Amino acid sequence: MTVTVDEAREAAATKRAAAAILRRLNKTPGQWVSGTDLRRALTGETRSRLHEALDALVVVSQIEVEHIEYRGLPGMRVRSVS
Repeated sequence: MTVTVDEAREAAATKRAAAAILRRLNKTPGQWVSGTDLRRALTGETRSRLHEALDALVVVSQIEVEHIEYRGLPGMRVRSVS
């Protein structure tokens, strides 16, 4: 199977986004962090990979994601799994 340059670039951006998410969560271990705070922790292309990175981290049981409602709007909060 051949991986294209674009696929490799996207995978690398998702991996960088996941690392940035974990760095942000490790600042407050075990505490919930809002989706907004996580987006702010990411920049550029990694910000566009937020949901893919969250999905990947959930699959490997490194984080928990809870979908919430805040002021009548849908949102999420995330925390690292101890």
